[in-house]
Amino acid sequence: TRANLGLVASFTFVGMLLGSLFWGVVSDRFGRRPAFMLTSLCAGVAGMLASTSHSVTVLVLWRLLQGFGLGGNLAVDFSLFMEFVPTKARGSTSTLLTVFATFGSMTAALLAWLLVDPVRGSGWRPFLFLCAAPGVLIAALRARMLESPHFLASCGRFDDAEQVLRSVAAYNRVSLPADVCVRHPLPAQTAQGVQQVCSKP
Repeated sequence: TRANLGLVASFTFVGMLLGSLFWGVVSDRFGRRPAFMLTSLCAGVAGMLASTSHSVTVLVLWRLLQGFGLGGNLAVDFSLFMEFVPTKARGSTSTLLTVFATFGSMTAALLAWLLVDPVRGSGWRPFLFLCAAPGVLIAALRARMLESPHFLASCGRFDDAEQVLRSVAAYNRVSLPADVCVRHPLPAQTAQGVQQVCSKP
């Protein structure tokens, strides 16, 4: 019924709300990279399992969990991704991300038009599966993502933060300055007691 459909959609957004709060805390405590991978995996797996639902209650549960992962995507992905984008390119990159989001919405609409038969009530299972399946592939690709240097430095892991910067520089075929120095990213008054570490190559 339309009421049940509204319930499914509503709980998806409830999951997004809870996920944005939960995964934001997790990324601050355990790192951006683990949350970056797990949010996509959660959304992908739960979305695919939603296609196996045998009742509205089960469908609501899986959509709630899918929204939980999607909410984490919104909270973690953009901040981590932008940290690796040059300052001058962040505006254009934000626009590009919006274009991809629009492309995804259009693709989902096309899949719905091709697969879902609202009269017979069929086709929704493969539609949900295909819309969510890329999340699992994306989670695997995200395993190659480096941890946030800002997060590492805020935990006092200055050598690790510097190593990430060197990896990024090597990927872009440039060299870091010989006297590169990783400092605690917090203001001086809140970073008291944290020793500044300057590593020499």
